[in-house]
Amino acid sequence: MTDPKLTPSFPSLLQRFFVEHLANQRAVSSRTVAAYRDTFRLLLYFAEATIGKAPARLTLADLDAQLMLSFLEATAPARATPAWRRFALSLSMPPTTT
Repeated sequence: MTDPKLTPSFPSLLQRFFVEHLANQRAVSSRTVAAYRDTFRLLLYFAEATIGKAPARLTLADLDAQLMLSFLEATAPARATPAWRRFALSLSMPPTTT
């Protein structure tokens, strides 16, 4: 079993993701970082409302498949792909045979 004292907390892992991975290793744009930040903010608020834990107290185990699926379902209308984009994507796909 892993020693909890040696396991990084979720907040520290999230901070490392933004600072080390996105900014340093991937060198993504500030707009990409902002998009990730906004999505994580929504997820953290959703988790707090759903399971009643403050974001600073969340662990990776709290972000289980059920919570993530619920989050995706709850945010689906905001992520809806516009009709013009679906049409453009359909033009780039090979036809299906039935």
